[in-house]
Amino acid sequence: MSGIRIPAVSQEVTVTDTMQTFTLEFPAKDLQVAVGAKVGIELDNVTAVGDSWIGLDNVRLGLK
Repeated sequence: MSGIRIPAVSQEVTVTDTMQTFTLEFPAKDLQVAVGAKVGIELDNVTAVGDSWIGLDNVRLGLK
């Protein structure tokens, strides 16, 4: 499975000028192919108009 991305879960959120917290969870049983594989976080700034940037702090991937 080297080099193949398999999205487990996704969420679209609107980021504002105010500090915000987002949590996204999924049960491992829903994506058995990910067991034992590398897991990562992908962030995409999809602003449609003009130049933009996003500032992120404290991005974590954890087990529950």
